[in-house]
Amino acid sequence: MSERDDLLDAVRGQLQQVSATGDPTPLLTAAAVAHAKRLTALLIGQEKLTGADMVAWHVLGWWHWYRYQALPEGQNRDDLVAAVTRFGACFLAGITDETLPEPLLPFLADQAAPAALAMLGTVMHSTDGELLDQVIRLWQRITALTPPDHPDHARSLGNLAIALRARFENTGVQDDLDRAIAIQEYAVKFTPPDHSDHAGFLNGLGISLQMRFENTGVQDDLDRAVTAQEYAVKLTLPDHPDHAGRLSNLATALRARFLRIAVQADLDRAVTLEEYAVKLTPPDHPDYAAHLNNLAIGLQARFERTRVRADLDRAVTAQEDAVKFTSPDHPNYAGRLTCLAIGLQMRFENTGVQADLDRAVTIHERTVKLTPPNHPGYAAYLGSLGMALQIRFLSTGVRDDLDQAVTIQERVVELTPPDHPDHASRLTELGIRFQIRFDHTGVQADREAAVSAYERVTGNKTAAPSWRIRAAREAARLTAGTDPAQAAGLLETAVRLLPEVSPRQLERSDQQYAIREFAGLAAEAAAQAMADPTTPADLRGQRALRLLEAGRAVILSQILHTRSDISDLTRRSPDLAARFTTLRDRLDSPASPAADPIESPGPGARAWPRPWKDARRQVASELADVLHQIKGLDGFASFAQPPTLDELQAQAGAGPIVTFNISPVRSDALILTRLGVAPLHLPDLDQATLTDKINDFHQALADSTRRRDTVKLAAQEKIRDVLAWLWEVAAGPVLHQLGIHEPPRDGTDVRQWPRLWWAPGGLLGLLPIHAAGHHTSDPDPDHRCVMDRVVSSYTPTITALRYARQHTSNQAPPTGDEQALIVAMPTTPGLRYRGRLPKVAREADLVAARLPGAIRLTEPSRPRAATPGANATGIATDISIDQEQVTPTRAHVLAHLPDCVIAHFACHGQSDPTDPSQSKLLLHDHQDDPLTVASLAPLTLRNARLAYLSACSTALTSDTQLLDEAIHLASAFQMAGFPHVIGTLWPISDAYAVQVADTFYTILTSHDPATDAGPNAGAGASVDISRAPYALHHAVQTLRSQLPLTPSLWAAFLHTGA
Repeated sequence: MSERDDLLDAVRGQLQQVSATGDPTPLLTAAAVAHAKRLTALLIGQEKLTGADMVAWHVLGWWHWYRYQALPEGQNRDDLVAAVTRFGACFLAGITDETLPEPLLPFLADQAAPAALAMLGTVMHSTDGELLDQVIRLWQRITALTPPDHPDHARSLGNLAIALRARFENTGVQDDLDRAIAIQEYAVKFTPPDHSDHAGFLNGLGISLQMRFENTGVQDDLDRAVTAQEYAVKLTLPDHPDHAGRLSNLATALRARFLRIAVQADLDRAVTLEEYAVKLTPPDHPDYAAHLNNLAIGLQARFERTRVRADLDRAVTAQEDAVKFTSPDHPNYAGRLTCLAIGLQMRFENTGVQADLDRAVTIHERTVKLTPPNHPGYAAYLGSLGMALQIRFLSTGVRDDLDQAVTIQERVVELTPPDHPDHASRLTELGIRFQIRFDHTGVQADREAAVSAYERVTGNKTAAPSWRIRAAREAARLTAGTDPAQAAGLLETAVRLLPEVSPRQLERSDQQYAIREFAGLAAEAAAQAMADPTTPADLRGQRALRLLEAGRAVILSQILHTRSDISDLTRRSPDLAARFTTLRDRLDSPASPAADPIESPGPGARAWPRPWKDARRQVASELADVLHQIKGLDGFASFAQPPTLDELQAQAGAGPIVTFNISPVRSDALILTRLGVAPLHLPDLDQATLTDKINDFHQALADSTRRRDTVKLAAQEKIRDVLAWLWEVAAGPVLHQLGIHEPPRDGTDVRQWPRLWWAPGGLLGLLPIHAAGHHTSDPDPDHRCVMDRVVSSYTPTITALRYARQHTSNQAPPTGDEQALIVAMPTTPGLRYRGRLPKVAREADLVAARLPGAIRLTEPSRPRAATPGANATGIATDISIDQEQVTPTRAHVLAHLPDCVIAHFACHGQSDPTDPSQSKLLLHDHQDDPLTVASLAPLTLRNARLAYLSACSTALTSDTQLLDEAIHLASAFQMAGFPHVIGTLWPISDAYAVQVADTFYTILTSHDPATDAGPNAGAGASVDISRAPYALHHAVQTLRSQLPLTPSLWAAFLHTGA
């Protein structure tokens, strides 16, 4: 036997003797002490203790513990220290608590913490599963032995949670992550906010919640992760060593939420935070590469949204550096390589540089090779390789790349559990690969496999709505030719999901971004419904109309559904009605992220915006709860729901409503009358020709303002040609179907003319269907012109028309205290030549003469003193007041609108081509505080009846991806509460606008002495606003009779609403 074994037997024998007799004397002899010292020396001399050595260490621990108990107080301290030291090593080695002295266990746990923390740091960058299990067991023992009132109790819990989360990252076992979150929630709850560890616990909880979101897709986890990280940053001083890391973690959570619900502010803020984190971190810091990597990912995501090339180039550069600063044996090395490869392939798609794509493929292949198949990120890395191969196939046509891409994606789907949040996207990508191969080979098996993949995604109710819509749309395109009924069903499912893509919790710009991807979906669905042979012919039109109502003006409809009359609800449940109104109005109001910043404490702190988007989500959630309560009341099951077909049909009582649907498949007019829906196939109105005609029309409009007369004459001829074509292919067939073949016999009284509402939708909304016809110098004897047969009005949807009429019927009778508002901008600050509109002053004076007592807000054409009397037009004006009080600013306009029945604007208008919610009327402060579509959204005006927008392009949506949404100034005023709105489809001439306005108000104003005596809508003037559509018709007809060959000057004016 060895000396060590002899000594161990001697010491063990001494312990056995003490245990048997209860007499500790054998441990107090010089020989016993010599044996113990020599054995200790031998063990300390070992480079690494074996299992047998740990047994000896355990025996020595007991030897010293017994001596400590035997020796008098004051002489036993060295033995206590020795016992704790020996037992501490045993504790770290995993020797069970039952074989250790119970009184020492709390001390052993406390002593083990530093070594356990070092072990935790080691396993965080290791894939050694056995070592990780050992560390978890160790921290479980430490937390169990640390009393709840111990100052390190919460810190021990936090370390255990980190270890459990690390094991989840290695194994994917959900229970570990759930336990980690539960522990971290406990640690946060029982740690005071002013404790130095509180921010760290919040940070750890945020990381874990985001990780669980990525594994389960539960949105609430992600929202909570953002909130936790927000407060972690708030509580962290700028000079704290973890400040940059916590900024980066918050940025990561914000970016994840952007990828889920597309809130642009989240992404912009994530990039800003990550830029700051990189700036705060020196290149030799171990987290520097991670911050660079996260910054690159954020820049990539923002490039995909905004297409700003500088973001993409910065992303690639940052990713190159991140890889350079990462050791190849680092556990995140493969992930950073993948991000670099994705950036390179994105740049290839933007620039066409083949070297970028080839390098991306090579890097992806290397990443997959470096990653074991059981790694949680393996499927994602494999999928990225498949995508790069697909892109290269589309670039080069090399079939082997495509076959590899298909095989790889099949494996990716196989590796992804059905309840994984990425399952739907990966299955959709598989469908795309099969579809691409089918398109190139015609092999039916590939087509069937693609359809099968898409259908599985469409039917997965836990998948993100956007992926379900994409899948349904692609499946429908593949099945339309062989199974039109299946295609119709798929597209109907997709349309019904559209509101979920752009929920009200999003800001308007984010709603628009989310829904623009699905432009034309409603048209495809309606066309397919019309082509479905399994639906009875008399029901196809109804189905198509319902789909168009559901799939058009989605954002506006969400507002309308919650603005229904609540008088019945108020009588039934005043508290619920009040809560509903409060939440609805808060949700309609645009948020201001700069209004409530969070600041890191301390001098020179950097301000970060508070999570105001979170507040919006909270309001949306509360509103959903209130709506659920309301619908639970007897008689309120349909509250805030879209109207039924019967309710839509009731809107045709005042005249037919014609909804057009133009798609690549077919074009139809769905004519709604009191009798029902009558579909009219329009075979000559195809989408390609319509697109060409729209381009010709708008180019001609531009040419009509040129200086050369020959160009202007040719432009007017082109405009007339397009209007004649529009009559032949669309308007004429509709009027023929309705039996409207000529003007009314008593054509002198325009109020006796039939009315017709147009809901053009999509591309057709870019042409003036109300002006379709043959326009010649002499009147057409066959009256082949819409304006010669009906009075036209527009509506985005029948639902919007119903809202306008409900608003009219719900208005209180006039009291005589109502007012009219006239806003005039003869000049506009910030525009070239001050944007002079020479005739605006006269227009305002003429309108004011028809609306006595109107409030006037006028931009002075030149500085002058305010004096009463007559102006240059000879029309008397009101006594002038302090100019500052009547300056046409946004604030002044919004302050006056609630009390106004009529609002007349004579100014410049601007249709925003990229964000229609930013289309605006150019008032005095338009550069700093513009009156936009979005700024009108919160308004719910009770007295409003007529808005006359005598400005350019106020009924135009320039963004072709959002044409179905009908987002423009005219619809915004209608949503704000004006049942009648006069707008324009293109830029107008102020010289002729004044004539149209004067004629309009002349017709609108009653000269009946009986009505002059009583109160009416015009604040003392006798005005019949129900005449608005007839008045505009007459005004435009009058100008047309003067300039029949110049439709660009009169055809832009239109009426929308009741």
